[in-house]
Amino acid sequence: MSPPGCGTVSWPTPCGISISRPESRSTPCSRPVRTSVIRPARPIRIVTLGGSLSLRRSSIRTIRPSTRFCTICTTPTSTPCLPSTIPIPPCGRKPTAAWDWPSTSSLRHHTSSQWRASNMKRRDFIKSIFYTTSAVGTLGLPLDRALAAGNPFPELNRTLVNIMLLGGADLRFLFVPHPDEPLTQDYIPPFWAARKALYRFYSASAGKTIGYENYRDLWDGVPASDLPPLYETVEFDGFRFGMHTQAKWLIDQFRLGNVAIVCNVFASTNRRHDHSQLIVHTGDVTTSQFNYDVSGWGGRLAEAIGATANVVPVSTGVPPFAQSSTPGNRLDRTVHLKNSRDFALPYETADITSPSSMLGRALKAYYAEHREDIEARIAAGRLPENWPFRKFLQHEKVLRDFGDAIKDRLDSVSPRNPLKYLYSSRNNALKNRGFGLQCANLYDALLTSDLLNLRLAYLEYAGWDTHHTQKTRFENNLGDVFGTNGGLAALYRQADTVAREMVFVFTSDFGRQLAANGSRGTDHGVGSYTILVGEAVNGGIYGEMFPASESTPDANGQTRFDIQGADIAPRTALERVLGELADWVQPGAAPVVFPRLAIADPADPNYPPIEAGVDLGQLLARGNSVDGQVIEVTRELALEEVQITATNANGFSRRSTTGIHGHYHIWGLPDGNYTLTPSKPYFTFDPPKLDLTVSGGHAEAPAFSAIPLLHIRHIGLSPWGSNNVAMLALGYNFVPNETVVTIGSTVATIIRISTIMLLVSVPRGTTGLITVTTRTESYTHPVPFEDL
Repeated sequence: MSPPGCGTVSWPTPCGISISRPESRSTPCSRPVRTSVIRPARPIRIVTLGGSLSLRRSSIRTIRPSTRFCTICTTPTSTPCLPSTIPIPPCGRKPTAAWDWPSTSSLRHHTSSQWRASNMKRRDFIKSIFYTTSAVGTLGLPLDRALAAGNPFPELNRTLVNIMLLGGADLRFLFVPHPDEPLTQDYIPPFWAARKALYRFYSASAGKTIGYENYRDLWDGVPASDLPPLYETVEFDGFRFGMHTQAKWLIDQFRLGNVAIVCNVFASTNRRHDHSQLIVHTGDVTTSQFNYDVSGWGGRLAEAIGATANVVPVSTGVPPFAQSSTPGNRLDRTVHLKNSRDFALPYETADITSPSSMLGRALKAYYAEHREDIEARIAAGRLPENWPFRKFLQHEKVLRDFGDAIKDRLDSVSPRNPLKYLYSSRNNALKNRGFGLQCANLYDALLTSDLLNLRLAYLEYAGWDTHHTQKTRFENNLGDVFGTNGGLAALYRQADTVAREMVFVFTSDFGRQLAANGSRGTDHGVGSYTILVGEAVNGGIYGEMFPASESTPDANGQTRFDIQGADIAPRTALERVLGELADWVQPGAAPVVFPRLAIADPADPNYPPIEAGVDLGQLLARGNSVDGQVIEVTRELALEEVQITATNANGFSRRSTTGIHGHYHIWGLPDGNYTLTPSKPYFTFDPPKLDLTVSGGHAEAPAFSAIPLLHIRHIGLSPWGSNNVAMLALGYNFVPNETVVTIGSTVATIIRISTIMLLVSVPRGTTGLITVTTRTESYTHPVPFEDL
């Protein structure tokens, strides 16, 4: 229905579809009206870059005015599906046959592909199922992801991402000794006695303080108090330890060999936040307090790379890390991308009457006119070549052209940032939305890396200064940064084709003290762990993870855990770790960026120490690499989460996992012959393995074809009338008219079925395992129906 004072503009289209839009009689388009209406004359299917939808005869759907185009397929029984194109003009524009659409589309009814299994009316449940299966491309994945099987990213050179954990992170809360590891049996009793208080907290539901009483409870949980396990067992070279369950993405990456943990690292010994952060940013322990007119190690590394390499901070502010060694122009190697979708100078938008659009249009015209006038005067000799305001006008044009180039690239390849939900979603955003925005900014920086000359990036996450209630605060932070649903996991999935060329390094002000304080927190310390993540990382543990010296009694019978203020003893200078990263990005850069690394004499007071027996020269892979892709054949779409293992005749192997574009990248392969083997539950592959000779740097592997087996990937439940329960299952290889579904001993009633979707109902109270059987295959879901 049109708003007051509005008429309706209509126009014909192919396939007998009528499209109309209410429009104001006095202005090009009334601001509240932002949709067009589609009414088909016969059944059709609409496919856009943002989703798909099937419409019955005379049904009505609204489409946003930003729709790029719709491909329409009619489906009469007598003729095959015929594609045609219908332009949907932006609000306020008359339809034309050749309109240059600014962005991809999104169907209003498909803004969420999720459906709620709560008190839902039967009709609403059917509708939600219909829209869910229409809007899903690869099970559980929005169609825009499925269609993005190509690579929207420009080629990326080796890139280092520095993530600063502001506040001094207690990473001894992330990594703990394992209760069954023989090498740490003597370490655990004093460790637990000193830190048990960290695992106690006030429970609102219980109305009292509760916690984990026994050390093994951290692995087993406390069912009586509804406390889940906090740590998962991880192993390296036979040595077992625990990683916090909130860091599941980090755990998975460690098991893939992509995480290096460098132990007992230190940068600053003064325990002051401001000074310690400055030292970490500069990579120089001699940096004076309060002196911010200094170069950062990121800026110096960009200079060592040469050409036009830049540091791109995606944080709110520009850190000293990015500053160059040029006094008076410290930011000459910096492009600050604090909001990638609002990076350009003010510009005219599609809504020409908005204040921002009018401002952009006016400013652009103003500067262009003055620039033209000034250049004419200089050419006529009426102004000198070095007239001071000329530089200002030139800068405006350079900035505008640069910003417009960034905006045009993003609009063309990714009109809507797929990581926007990390900071804007009501239900799925990170607890620290600012970090979510930084991850989204970094995604856009990768899309425009050639324009930005990106070689180093910087993110930061505040809130690690846990003097009190450490458990709750630390776990929230872990989930945001290292969790399966955290920012980096999402970035890795979406940017899989270039994320393989990046290494993430996690730095912090300092470590924390060994023992808990009286507020269930920890105070400032010195030593800590430095974490590196990336497929170019030779994963493992570098140094003594839980030093025996911390648990060994002294002459008075005290361990370091008993000594007030004791912390992780510093053994390896942070420069040692960062120097290896600098050499990976730019060979030979380490002693230029970190001059102390050139000191060879351990007796020199400026010599940067390294823990005895530790060799950081193998921290990063410097061998050959292999790229490839996996395609799911039934839909010809990229398949993610496929593990690819490269193994040679000597048993040496490295692994990688495909992202949403189906790409994988394996680093660090010595010259030789390798067998590449793909694996993913409920898929077979053609070929099942691939032999490849690797030498000379880089090799491209032929694509693997993934063939799905019968299985269920996602299940949802909802009431179905007063006596039944409906189950929606999304999966593969369901066969209409040949599929039988049983739950326990009950045969389910099939309501709707397609090759990827199954909707059935069973009486309330049904229990047992779910089994789906076709003429050629059978599948049993591992989770009982009553537990879903």
